[in-house]
Amino acid sequence: MTTQVPTSRFVDMALSFAGGDGGNLDSEVWFCGFEWGNSHGIDIEKTIDTEFQPIPEPTSWAHKDFEGSWNTNYNRKICLFLKYFYAIDWEGMSYDEFVANHQILYPDGLGFKLNLLPVRFRNRESLAWAKAIEAASGFETFDDYRSWCVTHRGAFFRALLSKHKPKVLVCTGVGERENFLRAFADGGPRQTVQLADFSLTVAKFADTLICVTPFFGSPAGINSYQKMEQLVSKIKHLLAA
Repeated sequence: MTTQVPTSRFVDMALSFAGGDGGNLDSEVWFCGFEWGNSHGIDIEKTIDTEFQPIPEPTSWAHKDFEGSWNTNYNRKICLFLKYFYAIDWEGMSYDEFVANHQILYPDGLGFKLNLLPVRFRNRESLAWAKAIEAASGFETFDDYRSWCVTHRGAFFRALLSKHKPKVLVCTGVGERENFLRAFADGGPRQTVQLADFSLTVAKFADTLICVTPFFGSPAGINSYQKMEQLVSKIKHLLAA
């Protein structure tokens, strides 16, 4: 089996803050998804030059490029998580007002958000690994790309976990549980925690609790106030133990 070598521009992009919303690295709470959604149908083959740009410093929801990002179903669940985690009174506020007033995913505000993979794709269910993507990345298949990111992008973010010491990294999506744990727990022991309506997998890396949860907002995921309140309550209990 031939060892594949990624292109230098892919490495520069992947080992940066590309592919995430950013926020405050010194926040107590970090969130990690698998990859950015692509509701706008961006065709990566046509936007490679843009998508493959390194982002050396974290972006944030305070930046104009992220205006309204908090109105997606997933990101609204991040807002709800932070409401419960910090016992914030949300009464009478729109999402726009809540984000602005409490500086959600702002440079000096609450929360930091990354994704395990840096590139968005138009359709995960029928993904074709096009020649243009292979040439730009150096990988022959999506699985090769994902495996490299778990190992190397995981190490990039573990270094940031060690430096900034968030209390918890919430990884959303049990289908990628093993990849999240390989990337962020670095092979450490894990534990399954059963709640009333779902289960979590938790591990530790340095001073951070790594928590793999059901996806935020999917039919089988964290899709109600009750489930979100259960999740946050359990995580706070684990942090206090």
